[in-house]
Parts: sequence; C-alpha cells; structure tokens
Amino acid sequence: MKRNRILIILFAILITTGAKAQLKETIQQILGSDSTQTISSATSSDSIRIKQMQQELETARLNEANMRLEMEQLRLETFSADSLKQAQQKMRIDSLRRVTKGVPVIVEGDTLFYLYTKRGGYTPQTRAEMDAAIITELGEQFNLHPDSVYIENSDIVSDIMYGNKVIVSFTDQDGLWENSTREQLAEHVRTIIVNKLKTMHEEHSFIQLCKRILYFILVLAGQYLLFRITLWLYRKTKLALLHPLLVSIPALVAVMSVIGIPYESFQQGSRMINFLLGPSVVALGYVLWEQVEYMKSNAVSIMTSIFVGSLVGIVSVICIARWMGADHVLIATLEPKSVTK
Repeated sequence: MKRNRILIILFAILITTGAKAQLKETIQQILGSDSTQTISSATSSDSIRIKQMQQELETARLNEANMRLEMEQLRLETFSADSLKQAQQKMRIDSLRRVTKGVPVIVEGDTLFYLYTKRGGYTPQTRAEMDAAIITELGEQFNLHPDSVYIENSDIVSDIMYGNKVIVSFTDQDGLWENSTREQLAEHVRTIIVNKLKTMHEEHSFIQLCKRILYFILVLAGQYLLFRITLWLYRKTKLALLHPLLVSIPALVAVMSVIGIPYESFQQGSRMINFLLGPSVVALGYVLWEQVEYMKSNAVSIMTSIFVGSLVGIVSVICIARWMGADHVLIATLEPKSVTK
C-alpha cells in the first residue's frame, strides 16, 4: 500500500511540474508577442510622423521661396516707381532752378550753403535762419571741437550733428536741387561747416577775447581823446565845422587807417559801447521828464522839428539808396529804419 501511494504522489508531481512548465512557456510566448507588436506599432507611427514633418518642412520652404519672390517683385516695383517719381521731380527742379533763388545760410557775413526746399513745415528762410543760429552758437563755445561734427543717415534724411544737436538736415529733394544725393550733399556741407567752426573757434578763443577787451579799451580811450581835442578846438575857434560831432568821426577813421586797425576789429571792440546805447537812451527819458515844462512851452517847435527831420531822413535815404542801385525790398526796409536814426 505504501508503495502504491508513493507512486501516485510521484505521478501527481510529474503532472504538476509539466503543467507549470507549459504554463510558463505559454505566458512567455504571449508576452513576447505583445512586445513585438508594440515595438512594431511604435516604429510605424514614428515613420509616419517623420514623413508628415518632412512634407510640412517642404511646404514651408516652398512658401518662403514664394514670399521672397513676391517681396523682390514688390521691391522692384517700388524702386521703379521711386525712380520715376525722382526723375519727374528732377525735371521739375531743373525747370525751376532757372527762376528760383536759394536762401543762403549766412554766418558772420560768410555764405556757407543754400537751401531751396521746406522741411517739416519750415520754409527755406526759416531753415536758413535756424541753421545759421545753431552754427553761430556752436562757434562761440570755448570748448568746441569742430572735428567732432558727424553725419547720421537714415532712410529719409541725412543729419549733420554735433553731439546730440542737429545742425542741419537734408532730404532727397535738397540733394536734387544740388544735382547730387543727400548723402553727398551732407558730406560736402559738413566740410564747409567744420572749416567755418574752426575759424570761429579761433576768433572766440581766450586770446581773441583778451584782444577784444584791449580793443575796447583802446577804442574807448581813443574816442574820448578825440572828443576832448575836437571840443577844445571848437571852443577856441568857435567854428561850426569844428564841432566835435563833425570832426571826431573823420578823425577816428583817419587814425584807424594810419594805425591799420581793420573795421571788423573796431566793431568787435566797440560792441560794448553799442550795447550801452540802449540803457543810455532809456536814461535819457528821465532827463526829458525833468524838462517836461520846458518841452510843453516849446511843443510846436519840437513837433515841427521831429516831423521835418523824419521826412528829410526818409527822403534822403530813398534817394541815396536808389542812386546806389538798391532794390525796392531794401529801400522799403530802410525807410522806417531811417526814422529812428
């Protein structure tokens, strides 16, 4: 009996071991099949995505090429339109150049360049005045460095600048009036401005300032000395022709000619005297107020003298100006100015 039980137990163990082995093999086959199918599916999906990305990339490249082609065509059309417009403007400017006079930019008596067109609502006259004022202001600075003037170009304008200050601006129309581009015009004008600023810097240096002060002292002393001498001669001789107001001016001109003092230096030296004329005229009002009773008693004589003097001054200025060949604009300017002289 025991032997039979042992045989039955051994037979059951063999059957169980074979079933486990078969089950394990089956599970491994199932798992291996799923893994293979998963990897195969993932590889197929990635290939499709790569192909889609390649197609999208080709489409983007094609769109970019088409866009570049369209932009190039648009640029050529714009360039052709601008060239045609510029040619038309040049023809119009060529026809106007014969009858149109440019507005000069004048700094200390020197004409630097001309302006023909308006910009930003400013007329050529206003532009010329503003540019001349800026150049004059820069030229009077002690710490000026003329070589630091530079040009800044943009799409529509070329600016001549010093630091952050714009001295003058040029557009394409300014260049057409000068038969050049605005860049070439700006470079040419920059050279002129730099040379003028160098000259002005030398004139307004510390040494020149000391010279002007010395000229002022000499002019003041010379005028006072000539006035005293002519006044002494007038009192001695009692001749009206030797009145200080008549003799001192020609005498001063003669002394300047002999010594060799130029008129520009004399003008700079007497600038302070000319400045003091304004306060002296105002101070004259107080003296007149003290004599108000005397002026009332002679009101007719005073008014008659003022009227006749003003009339003679205006008529004489007109006659002299016409005799010297002045135009009507200059004569019209001198007429009211002669009343106050």
